[in-house]
Amino acid sequence: MKTDSLYISSHVMSAGKLVVTMGMMEFLKAKVGRVAFFRPFVKSKEHDDDIEFFLQRYSLDMRYEQTFGFSVHETERYIAKGRFDILIKELIKMIKRLESEYDFVLIEGLHQSTFSNAIDFDINLEVAINSGAPYINVLKGDSKSAEDILDDILIDYEGIKASGATHFATFANRLPADTKAKLKELITNHSYLPPIYLLDEIAELDMPTIFEISQSLGCESVKAKSKDLRRVVKSTKIAAMRLENFLEYIEDGDLILVPADRSDIITGAVLAIRSHRYPNISGIILTGGMDIAPSILKILDGFDDFSIPILSIHDDTYQVALAIDSIPATIRAKSERKIALAMGLFNSSVDIGMLEKNLAQTSSSVVTPMMFEYSLFQRAGLSKRRIVLPEAMDDRILRACEVLLRRDIVDIVLLGDSTEVIHKSGSLGLDISKATIIDPHKSEYREQFAEEFYRLRRAKGMSLEGAYVNP
Repeated sequence: MKTDSLYISSHVMSAGKLVVTMGMMEFLKAKVGRVAFFRPFVKSKEHDDDIEFFLQRYSLDMRYEQTFGFSVHETERYIAKGRFDILIKELIKMIKRLESEYDFVLIEGLHQSTFSNAIDFDINLEVAINSGAPYINVLKGDSKSAEDILDDILIDYEGIKASGATHFATFANRLPADTKAKLKELITNHSYLPPIYLLDEIAELDMPTIFEISQSLGCESVKAKSKDLRRVVKSTKIAAMRLENFLEYIEDGDLILVPADRSDIITGAVLAIRSHRYPNISGIILTGGMDIAPSILKILDGFDDFSIPILSIHDDTYQVALAIDSIPATIRAKSERKIALAMGLFNSSVDIGMLEKNLAQTSSSVVTPMMFEYSLFQRAGLSKRRIVLPEAMDDRILRACEVLLRRDIVDIVLLGDSTEVIHKSGSLGLDISKATIIDPHKSEYREQFAEEFYRLRRAKGMSLEGAYVNP
């Protein structure tokens, strides 16, 4: 039977369900004309982060009201009154209506732990069974042994099988490298299981950006460009030492918290940013509600390419540090770097050919711009090529380079001085470590290329000496 829908869910929060749902959406957008996104249950009907994300990110042709069924409160009231069957019938109508209007419906459940403990059945599985949607379960593996995760896989498998639902696949997510290797070995003894995909734990996906911190704390901008607010904060450092001591403690991705009157730390941090000898921090937050000294601001204004965001806040340093620790990391529709990283993880972990075979869907004859874009990404991943980018010091080239590398769809060679390119990318908060950097002036191929360039252009006045300079 042709599959018109899939149901993705997890038992607990922070299992990485959004990454799996994003990966499936990208896959479907490359294969199907019109895809609908639906959540049977939401915490609030007024606003749902995941719905807003998918509507915006994937330009879905849907009204917000079409994307959800019932709130958690409504669901629990239906169950308390013994009317769960009525709720299920309503959800089936909604899903079938979407199936008739769209080519495919991707359904994302709300993790089971959101509901009252009095609900002693898997509410997402019930909806999947009754709507006929094949079921994908997502397991969280960051704090468990390989043996414990295997037990979870087997328990879920038996439960889904007993329910009568179609078990499409299992995703074990957020796995440390050693756990993943051990689990992969253990799974080989259970060949009867449906497809199992193992996804690595990627720390950056669980780290907030400067933008998220600024939004959550209500920071004011002292000197910050919007594109630089995308930087990921790996850790926070409070500047309480003398400058010469503090500099020895900074690391890549640090967010520096410092009172606005500590001009020594601010200027020292700026010098460290410009130096090739110190790590690249993510940003600076000036605490205490004081204004930065005009002389220091004048120094900062003198840098045309200054890319480290500097923000300010009225709270004291200790309060700010505590508040940052409680800010959850999210993936927003415009979180290009995180999305690229997440999709690179998904595509490198999933057998796309097996997905196509299992879905057995009919592709639309219409090719939309979105379909074309995602199909290109997938085709590029299947036939990985190497590209050479000569303008390695251009901000736009470096940002595009990072996205392509994170999606793992091409190998990239950058032409330029490796020290300068690495420093430039680091100052922009980018990770291009997977790229190969070749200095044309020191390359073993310089003579060969110069002579070929001369041969091709000598009729237009190119000299051999000029050919050595221009490459």
